[in-house]
Amino acid sequence: MDGLRKLLVIDDEAGTLFYMEKEYSRKGVAVFGALSIDEARAILKKENPAVVVVETFVPYSEEFLKEVRQFNKNIIRVIHTTIHPPGYQENCFKQYLCEYYFEKPLSDEQKQQGMDDIITGAVKET
Repeated sequence: MDGLRKLLVIDDEAGTLFYMEKEYSRKGVAVFGALSIDEARAILKKENPAVVVVETFVPYSEEFLKEVRQFNKNIIRVIHTTIHPPGYQENCFKQYLCEYYFEKPLSDEQKQQGMDDIITGAVKET
């Protein structure tokens, strides 16, 4: 898949992986899904994606986001998660875990467009 635009999605729900693959593959993005951090590590090293989208309820996801930064600081990291306690989002930015943060569901059209712009825009630059 060299030369193709690449996205790695890590989520503990197979339905989310299916949706992301369906949504972004039709936009010309090679989508790799992982249900665990171990799967994600193997894909990261093999595919070197432009964007990594992580659901933070997947065990060890925060540590993985730090690993992604060490592996390639140009990979854009997106947290796509269900609602967390107050201050969680700010803490993620403070710890430099991600460049973007979205709460599920992306029911709001502006949120969905924002996610689309980040993913399709970023992968076109690589």
